Amino acid sequence: MAKSAALPLLLTFFLFSQVNIAISNPAAGAAPQPINILAILQKAGRFSTFIRLLNQTQLASQINNHVNANSYGGLTVFAATDTAFRNLPAGTLNGLTTQELVQLVLYHIVPRFYTIKTLATTRSPVRTQATGRGGRILVLYFSGKANQKQVNVSTGVVRTTIYKPLTTRSPLAVYQLDKVLWTSQFGLSKEF
Repeated sequence: MAKSAALPLLLTFFLFSQVNIAISNPAAGAAPQPINILAILQKAGRFSTFIRLLNQTQLASQINNHVNANSYGGLTVFAATDTAFRNLPAGTLNGLTTQELVQLVLYHIVPRFYTIKTLATTRSPVRTQATGRGGRILVLYFSGKANQKQVNVSTGVVRTTIYKPLTTRSPLAVYQLDKVLWTSQFGLSKEF
């Protein structure tokens, strides 16, 4: 009888000691915060138009789902600033169909995680997530010197420098651009 009375007491002691260990060290098993493209852009400021387009096209949630699912290869996003969008000819975005807006945003996304150094040394052309007329995959061209940490990106219509990274937390890299990546597939065939 003494054995059966001691068993619940031992179990209670064991459970409370385990709870105490878990409470005293809560960060030991804490998972990292999920990556959120919108939070990254909002924190940096200057990206309200790009944020609006990510929401309007529902690509923000797709990016977040992709990078938080431990997807192989990651993503690199080239985020154009509000000034870059203001420098487009008047009415340019309003003249695009919903599908063209989706493709425009996808043209700013490369299906691989790139650091500045790997962008500087990568072989061009680099495939984007966008497709053009006839289902043709749209590409970007990169040039630069890894030791100078400066990389230029060209669409064939627009050429700009890739500025500071907003994040390079694998599997997502986000870089600031001062021009909107544009191609003749979207209607304008000259740089602006």
